[in-house]
Amino acid sequence: SGPVNRTTEEAYLLKGEALIRLGHHEYGVNWLQGSLNGWLQDQKVSAAETEMTYLIGLSLSEQGQYNESHQYHQQALAYYRKLGDRLGEAKVLSGIGVLFYTQMEWSKSIAHYEQARKILEKIGDAEGQAKLLTNLYGNSTAVARYQEAIKYAEKALQLSININSLPGKVFNLTNLMCTYCDMGNWEMCGIYREILKV
Repeated sequence: SGPVNRTTEEAYLLKGEALIRLGHHEYGVNWLQGSLNGWLQDQKVSAAETEMTYLIGLSLSEQGQYNESHQYHQQALAYYRKLGDRLGEAKVLSGIGVLFYTQMEWSKSIAHYEQARKILEKIGDAEGQAKLLTNLYGNSTAVARYQEAIKYAEKALQLSININSLPGKVFNLTNLMCTYCDMGNWEMCGIYREILKV
């Protein structure tokens, strides 16, 4: 059938992504799957095709189709690794972490978040690291591991300070305040409450 026109490929990706973002998950997934079926026969994976695979996984997850979503996430992960796209690899690992979090499989979720965080640390993506640390904080509070949660929130706060992210600082200070309140440590809870007033 000849080589794939990459501009056409990207147009299909944009349409599928738009459908999913508008909430038309089933239609968007069908559109992207149909596109992929025609393009992956040559065994040469492009960035657009990899992103399509990842988007299908995300959409299936939002529809509660976790097993199918996991399969697409794993495929996207393999594609990003084949392309040597470390940022994409971290994105999918984080997505798998979210998937396991949704299913309350905390240890698997943490393991994937940590893999993604280490990649982002290696490539110097401080903002991405801060977001992942916030996810790790959420996992820890979900199972009442408050000391662990505090460590994650403190690291995320430091990264937010380093990149001068005011929303990140406020968010992580709030997380720390809430965690100390949940622990019944009213002194530390009060300290963070006062900091947030400044």
